[in-house]
Amino acid sequence: MKNKIEVDQNFLEVISILEKYKINYWLGHGTLLGIIRDNKLIEWDHDIDVAVWAKEVRQDEILEIMKKNNFILREGFGVESPDLSFNKNGGRIVDFNFYEIVDNSEYGKMAQILWPVPKNYFMKLIHALSESEKYRGKFKQIINSFSKFNSFFKILKNYLIKKDLFYKLEGYSEPVQFIKKIKKFDFHGLN
Repeated sequence: MKNKIEVDQNFLEVISILEKYKINYWLGHGTLLGIIRDNKLIEWDHDIDVAVWAKEVRQDEILEIMKKNNFILREGFGVESPDLSFNKNGGRIVDFNFYEIVDNSEYGKMAQILWPVPKNYFMKLIHALSESEKYRGKFKQIINSFSKFNSFFKILKNYLIKKDLFYKLEGYSEPVQFIKKIKKFDFHGLN
């Protein structure tokens, strides 16, 4: 069939897992945009974005469920982070975003997820140099050439983290009333 859209295998599997375990979820970010706008996942988007309420499902529960289904937790993502990210051959990365409800004096109740990111370019450089052995980002050849100093930059990064100088919080927030109006829809046979 010419017009048949091939749906990512990990997308199909994660939806099946969430339904099996009766986990309340919604699709977010680029995943939702592609499905609503184009009736398909965006070609250049490398991940599946799943959102859940942090008060309804714990990260360790999702971690256990995903591991049971042969998904592998990606390095750098763990239970102390507000999101989990998994790899599995055959499809895209699967990201779980754990949203919380917060009161915002200007907008009222907001659904929000915040995660730590390096505060500035200097901290980004220290982060890259602390991971120079496996770094694959911009300027990777230059960063990789510093791998013999990797331990020093890890110590420096940890020191700056302890002094609360390394990270700032960034993320997403939406008015809760928009998230509470979740509706199911058909996407190539999936609800």
